[in-house]
Amino acid sequence: MQRPIIVQLNGKYFNEDNELVINQPIPEALKKRERPYVEGTLIADDNNTYFVPFRSKLNSKLVREFPELVLELPTANKPQAGLDLTKLLVVRNDINFKVSRGYINYDQYKELTKRQEELLTKIENFVNGYKKEVSRGGPLNSQYRYTTLKYFHKELGLDAIKIHESKRLNEARKIIKTIYAHDATSNDAIKYLSNSKIPMSQRLKVADKIIAAQKSQTKLIHKKKSLER
Repeated sequence: MQRPIIVQLNGKYFNEDNELVINQPIPEALKKRERPYVEGTLIADDNNTYFVPFRSKLNSKLVREFPELVLELPTANKPQAGLDLTKLLVVRNDINFKVSRGYINYDQYKELTKRQEELLTKIENFVNGYKKEVSRGGPLNSQYRYTTLKYFHKELGLDAIKIHESKRLNEARKIIKTIYAHDATSNDAIKYLSNSKIPMSQRLKVADKIIAAQKSQTKLIHKKKSLER
């Protein structure tokens, strides 16, 4: 059975605002203002090493709604302690990831030793689920919405071209072309979605409204057909 690797992030990964920086600032990543490192455990696969941070108090809503995204490791003093998979850091195996030895409660260490396979499975499922969500396009489901994985698309094999944004724009354009009348308004909408000078966030808001309206209309059609039978 593989023993857990407990580490602390090197202080060099934090900027002057105490934000974690790995290639770029990661606002969602855990940071401690009172110390220049974060404790966590390392798990590796064939391509990447994953740093999973410890939390002394896991988010209760996350634990309740998405238990697959945490590994609870409670202690007498910290009954809500555990690992938070939503704040994973991903580093390619060929990169020199600077960490130092870390320490956790002995009972936590024993429990984590027994649950290494469970942790690896949770990480694999979470990462694969996120990759599928991004590749599918459309707004991300809530369990993926605030994860740090969005900063590691290159490491995860996702193209730097924001795949999910592009798919949402393409889906909205397709809906306009196939469902709506071919008039000036439709042409203007397509031009708006395609205009790179307009901020992506604004174009995506319009695209999401078009997609949502189409899905709502489809549900009404199916409901009407079932009533007519």
